[in-house]
Amino acid sequence: MQYKYNEELTKLASFNKTDGCFSDYSEKKISAYRWTFSDIEDKRNFIPMASNKENFSLAKTCNGWALSFHKVESKSRESWKKLITDKPKKYKKIGTHIAFGEILKTDGKCSEPEKSSHFNLIEYKDVDLIERFEILDCLLENETLEPME
Repeated sequence: MQYKYNEELTKLASFNKTDGCFSDYSEKKISAYRWTFSDIEDKRNFIPMASNKENFSLAKTCNGWALSFHKVESKSRESWKKLITDKPKKYKKIGTHIAFGEILKTDGKCSEPEKSSHFNLIEYKDVDLIERFEILDCLLENETLEPME
C-alpha cells in the first residue's frame, strides 16, 4: 500500500541513501490519544509536523512524516504538560485538546509503543482519521496562556 506522503518519503529515502522508512513499523488495531485543537475538523489535527514549512529539519526525518499518538490517556496528558512547561507557546502548534479514537490496520503502519506509551503512525494514502476520533477534553489549565492566533 502507498503512504499518504509517499512522494516526500521517496525523496527522503533517496537523499539519505536508505531502502526506505518505517521498515520496523507494522499494521495494528490500537486505541489512541492525540493532541488536537478544539474543532476536530481543524486541518492541523491530523497532519505530520514535517508538512509545516517552519519544521524544515523534521522534513528530513522519517518520523517527521508520521503522526504522533499515545496508547494511554494519562501518559498523553503528562507528555503534553511537560512539553508545554518546557516550551510555553508550543500548544499553538500541537493543540489544546485531547482526542480519542481507534487506529485500524487499514490506516497505515505503527511503531511499537514506547514506555511513555508514545507511538507513531505513518498513514496510508486516502486515510481520514477525523471520522474516528472525538475530542475528550481541553488540556489547557492556565488561563494566562497566550490566546491562539
